[in-house]
Amino acid sequence: MVLDDADLDTAVDVVTEGMFYNQGEACTSTARILVHRSLHDAFVERFAAKAVSLKVGDGLDLTTDIGAMVDRTQQQKVLAYLQTAIDEGATVVAQGEVPTDEHLKDGYWVAPTVLTGVTPDMTVAQEEIFGPIACVMVFDTDDEAVEIANGTAYGLTAAIVTSDHFRASRLATRLEAGMIFVNNYMRRSFLGSPFGGVKGSGFGRENSLDTLKEFVRAKNVRFPSGRSPIPTWPPVD
Repeated sequence: MVLDDADLDTAVDVVTEGMFYNQGEACTSTARILVHRSLHDAFVERFAAKAVSLKVGDGLDLTTDIGAMVDRTQQQKVLAYLQTAIDEGATVVAQGEVPTDEHLKDGYWVAPTVLTGVTPDMTVAQEEIFGPIACVMVFDTDDEAVEIANGTAYGLTAAIVTSDHFRASRLATRLEAGMIFVNNYMRRSFLGSPFGGVKGSGFGRENSLDTLKEFVRAKNVRFPSGRSPIPTWPPVD
């Protein structure tokens, strides 16, 4: 969510980090980007320029930003999502270049792509693409943004870009997501904090003490009201 009071440089950095990390093959990817109408055009211009500047290439090259898809099946799946989005009315406003070097040209490449004109009912707005296809949607009010954000079967991560932390806190309580980032996108929660989602994104939490609760069986012993015995120690038979 890029709110109307967001810093555009921060917004572009946050979205780029969240969207194109690991070629978009991440369950935490920021593939659905909700931008307030007043900032939409300026944001898209900057974000599009950033997307096409990313280097697609050999994942072992330290200068590479975007590597290849994990296999041909995933490559074709992502490209099919892109074509579906176009068929349903989305517009490609930016698309990077894939390698043409002889030793790389047969890789499972998908260029970093930015789509605009995406609406909440489109396939790419409802399903997980798992590739470098960024879907930009527009909203006018905070209530509309929350409705769009919560209007999917998934609920793992969300991010809010705003200059008002109190506003971010209020929105965070309304978002159906297990992890919410404000003015940053760390991809995973900090070590020791719960990692996990809601709805179709699963249940339970990982990487934290909360995980231990999944291995604990609680027992509730209830005595009749007003008749609870006075506990003694050590216990008396």
